Amino acid sequence: MAYTKQRTNKYFDAFNKGYVTSSDVTEASQLIDTLNKSVLPSLEKIQNYKIQEDKNEAANKVNSLYAQGKDSQTILNEINEGQHPELAGKYVDKTVQYHLGRVEASKMKLQVTEDMKTNYDFKTSNLNEFLTPYMKSMDFDGKDDSFALGFASEFTPFKAKLMSDDAETRANFNYETKILDLISLTNAIPTDEIGEKYFSTLNSAQYKLPNGEGGSFIMHSNDDINKAAMTDVENIIKSAGSTKELLRAFEILSADRGFDKKGNKLQSFLFSNKPEVKKLVEDYENKARVLENAEYTATNRKIETDKKERLTTLFSMDSTSPEFNEFRDALISDYPAMAITINSILTSSENMSEDKGTIANIDRNIHLGLYNNNSGQLLEDLANSNASKTTILASFKSLASAELRANSGFTSPLQDAEYTNTIKKTAKILSDSIPKLSKFDDTRKYDFMVDTIENELSQDWLDWNRENPKPSSSEDREVQMKWVEDSKKWLNTQYEAIIKKYDNKTWGETMAARIESSGLTTASDLDSYAQEYYTEVITKEIEGLKKATAPDGSSLTDALIKESEQDLVPLSQKFLESGFFNNLMSTAGFALFGDNPDTPNFDERLNVVMDLIDGLGLSNIDYTDEVNTVLDSINNYNASIKIPEIEKNFMLFTDKDSVQAQGNAFMEGMNTLAGRPVTKGFYDFYIRNNDDVKTKMAQAFNISTEKLDEFVNNYLK
Repeated sequence: MAYTKQRTNKYFDAFNKGYVTSSDVTEASQLIDTLNKSVLPSLEKIQNYKIQEDKNEAANKVNSLYAQGKDSQTILNEINEGQHPELAGKYVDKTVQYHLGRVEASKMKLQVTEDMKTNYDFKTSNLNEFLTPYMKSMDFDGKDDSFALGFASEFTPFKAKLMSDDAETRANFNYETKILDLISLTNAIPTDEIGEKYFSTLNSAQYKLPNGEGGSFIMHSNDDINKAAMTDVENIIKSAGSTKELLRAFEILSADRGFDKKGNKLQSFLFSNKPEVKKLVEDYENKARVLENAEYTATNRKIETDKKERLTTLFSMDSTSPEFNEFRDALISDYPAMAITINSILTSSENMSEDKGTIANIDRNIHLGLYNNNSGQLLEDLANSNASKTTILASFKSLASAELRANSGFTSPLQDAEYTNTIKKTAKILSDSIPKLSKFDDTRKYDFMVDTIENELSQDWLDWNRENPKPSSSEDREVQMKWVEDSKKWLNTQYEAIIKKYDNKTWGETMAARIESSGLTTASDLDSYAQEYYTEVITKEIEGLKKATAPDGSSLTDALIKESEQDLVPLSQKFLESGFFNNLMSTAGFALFGDNPDTPNFDERLNVVMDLIDGLGLSNIDYTDEVNTVLDSINNYNASIKIPEIEKNFMLFTDKDSVQAQGNAFMEGMNTLAGRPVTKGFYDFYIRNNDDVKTKMAQAFNISTEKLDEFVNNYLK
């Protein structure tokens, strides 16, 4: 029979047959299991959160204490004294120390960066030596390890970057020094021997040196030789002030470079296809054109000056003296095209009847600037009008005066505001004394008188200016004001004489009859406007300007003067562009004193501006020389200026630091091009509409002229 189980399990125990099985679950075990599964992990999480919260609060507290101007040592002393119990504790202590270390490192980074700008020279020191005093000042031996760890986490990457940059700077310097040493070998070679000796001299420096490991190396590679030659050419292009000096660069570019290792003839730089060499050749050609144009202009000016001076001397000499013939022959030898004209004048009779009308017209044109820098044409026209030597001498004196006025930015004497105002004032008084007309309105009387007085006074005024040339803007203010006072005195004397002569009944009736019978056309309304009204308005405007202030609280005129100096733009132009002047010219009636479209070469508003400037006791400084220096610097610049691009964070948000970097680079580049700080006012007045200069400037930045305008609008003040 099969075996039958003798008993059943009762769960006191459960190991073997015959044992009673028991349960291992109790109320205590159930409680423990429940706590393990739910309560205790939560308690641990809460504890960890509390620790982290304490750490964050500690960091914030430390930052707050730093913001109060306290250093790390002071903060630590206060913690040790129990002033900040929230900064004490098992977990907080380490956090405080670590954070203090990071903060001290951040402060030291700023100190080191600033100190290196003035006190670190890689040529005489090294970075480790420079940083040693900073490291000693931290006294790490007396501080917690967590402090040192926090300091290192912040300062070590900074130091690594400094070391890398320092190594790169040293390498670049050593290389540049190496190249300059090569160039120095060629400095003594005469320009006419460059083609034969230049590269052979450089190649002679390619000697072998031992490397200390049993081998050897070439002191100067082929790349070094080429770099030296290109650098030499670049430096010559930048510094050359004449085509003669620039010739050395051309000789290097076209010099014989010898043969390569395979025995093949090397091309000269002039015919190289390498981009960097082609750019160098282009820079040379641009500089050559600039210098050639400048020298051509200077030569022409020199020739014109020589002609005027020698012609003036010739016609002032005794024609019977041996010196006269010798001087004449030398002049004709130098300027053979003038021989016929000179001989024609010299052989004509001094008493020959001059064409007075033509000569008067010539004299007027001289003062209007039509003969400036064209003395040959003036001499020819004078000869055709049978001008005497005396007249010729006077004409050349007038020419010198006209050119001086033009170079100083002055207008013709016939456009002088004081002169034209005197004519208008006189015409107004005399026209009022003329009886009422039957055929025409009263405007006709005034127009007629303007023409009459101008015909009578103009020649005397030109003669006075010839004998009393207006001083240039570079003269002392006392000299300029003396001329102004003398000219006003002379004009006032003429005014009184004309009034005394013509202001009577008989003369008035005679003039009325002449006007009635004349075909005089009506002149512009400007000429009919009363001088008294003009003077009254200008006087009030001057008084207002003396009290006016700029947005920054300074005097308005002082602000305009400062702006004029910074922009190198004449003060008269600043007045023309100002809001107060435009308001003045737009007032009812006064607009009649504005620009006359019939005189495209002269802006009549300048008469008003100069009256304002004179009334305020200011000087209208001529910046021509300074401006020409800046424009020459731009035209002669042949290097490239890199402008960093603006970066986008996450391809969406503009990085403000990159905008600042671009702006700084652009402004520094503009100043480099110009050789001085450039303002937006200078750019707008002299460059914006000057296509040649503007294109040259844009090329230097490797951007379009449109982009150049955009940069100027964004970054220049």
